[in-house]
Amino acid sequence: MGIFYIAGAFDGVLEFLLHSGKSLPEAVMMMIPEAWQNDKNMDSQRKAFYEYFSALMEPWDGPALISCKFCWGCSSITC
Repeated sequence: MGIFYIAGAFDGVLEFLLHSGKSLPEAVMMMIPEAWQNDKNMDSQRKAFYEYFSALMEPWDGPALISCKFCWGCSSITC
């Protein structure tokens, strides 16, 4: 599977989530969740968000680096 296929698949799912009414930060958080299961310092509302959406879709497991030109909504994504 080539890098262009992976990027295209990611873009397609992201676009689908945006067209279904999710905001950009929500869609990115759904696709690439933080390590939330054992984080005792995470607030309960964010943990509930991750727990709910983990039942609906698997996290994206593509390449280890995601970069954004405008990172206002994805500044917490680090690898």
